[in-house]
Formats: sequence, C-alpha cells, structure tokens
Amino acid sequence: GISATIIPTADPHMSEYIPGHYQLRKYLCGFTGSAGTLVVTADKCGLWTDGRYYIQAERELFSGIELYRASESETKTIPLNLKSNGYDVCYFSWKVPYASGAFITQSFCN
Repeated sequence: GISATIIPTADPHMSEYIPGHYQLRKYLCGFTGSAGTLVVTADKCGLWTDGRYYIQAERELFSGIELYRASESETKTIPLNLKSNGYDVCYFSWKVPYASGAFITQSFCN
C-alpha cells in the first residue's frame, strides 16, 4: 500500500501563480512560499524548500511539520529520504513536470 504522499507546489499547467484551489500544500502545512514540496506519511510530515524560504517556512509551518533545507548538502532528496526509510510513494502526477515525475518514478523503481 501507499505509505507516503508527495505534494508539490504546482497546478496542471505549471503556472507561475497557482490558483487557490490547487494550493493543497499551503492548506496542509501553512507554508505560503512559492517553492516547496510537502511529504506526508502516517507518522511524519515534512516540507522541502530552498534557502530563499527557510525563515518564512520556520514561521509559517504548522506545529509538528519538519523543515528540510533542500539547498544544504546534508539534506537527502525526497526520493532518497523516502526510499531509504522503506516508504511506498504516491504523488500527484498531474502536478509535476514530466522530468520530475520521471525522476521520482525511476528513483523508486530501481
């Protein structure tokens, strides 16, 4: 079964400004920045974002959601983090660019 869900910041058209009804990540974790990916498991929730948003994420994230600093070398990528912890993943394929979806799929199928 599925044990982790990846929720990116995107809409089906990869718009620069995301319409409100596609802002699932914001509603689930509180982070309003324009770049970030939320990962939800049964026992953990984490947001990956880059250095432009660390301070904002620290202020906005709901309690219990861990911030992963994606720009820092010691931070594992989302696929590596989930795969190394044995998660089976679901992601919203209509919300990610083809190359990102291919990377996620290949990361878990190899």
